[in-house]
Amino acid sequence: MKWITLLFGLGLIACHSCDTSTKAPSEVALNHYSLGESMVLGKEIAPPPSFEAPYENDPSPGFDDAPKLMIIKSGNMSLQVDDLDKAKQRIDSIGLALGGYYQREDYYSLPSETGYQLDIRIPVTKFDGMIKAFSVVQGKVTSKNVNARDVTEEYMDLELRLANSEEYISRYLKLLDKADSIKDMLVIQEKIRVLEEEIESKKGRIRYLKNQVAYSSLQLHLVKYYKVMAESDDDHFGHELGSAFIKGYNSVLYVLLMVIRSWPLILSFGFIFWWAKKHLGHRQKQVTDL
Repeated sequence: MKWITLLFGLGLIACHSCDTSTKAPSEVALNHYSLGESMVLGKEIAPPPSFEAPYENDPSPGFDDAPKLMIIKSGNMSLQVDDLDKAKQRIDSIGLALGGYYQREDYYSLPSETGYQLDIRIPVTKFDGMIKAFSVVQGKVTSKNVNARDVTEEYMDLELRLANSEEYISRYLKLLDKADSIKDMLVIQEKIRVLEEEIESKKGRIRYLKNQVAYSSLQLHLVKYYKVMAESDDDHFGHELGSAFIKGYNSVLYVLLMVIRSWPLILSFGFIFWWAKKHLGHRQKQVTDL
């Protein structure tokens, strides 16, 4: 009985030793990895895969293959200020520091306000910064509007048609070298001329779009308002009375001028009246004598 018990105990010890030898390396590796060590039992433990690893060698197309967006940014902004000259100097310094320039600058003065209408061109990378800088100029932002127009499709279409036109010209030039008659040469040259005009037009449009994308536009209204005093009732009556005297004087002067201008007519009527009165009086005297 003792021998059976002893053999059973040895069997349990042997099973426990085997289980410990198979599980210990992984447990030790896990413990060492949790402490940030890379070597466990003389072997290097690779770090767990990151979420970005499967995409490093992924052959599927990503955002890098997408066309670059062509965005035209523009905006409108109104600033009400107390000191127009200082505000304008501040606007000048900000625009100059950010590499901008005035495409249009108009000054106006009215009884109730004075101001500037400014059309500013600025590199697109500095556009948002300029808006923020103008917002902190001494004064009040009364309105602000920013627009973004995507011209990517138009730009890509122009580039594609430009490449096609240039390819057609290349083919026409080869045909021109092989032309046998003057008629064929003239027809080919006319085709080339038309294509060259189209190419120049497309290139001009592409340059324009690039410029509009590279430089944003901001229409800035800088204004200072003045307080207009309302007229009292006495001032209004005095103004109306003075206006009435002036109008009456102008009317008399107008009538006098009309009389002076009509002196030939008045003289003629006077002579006719005198002649008629004289002759009628003479006839009446003859009738009385009879």
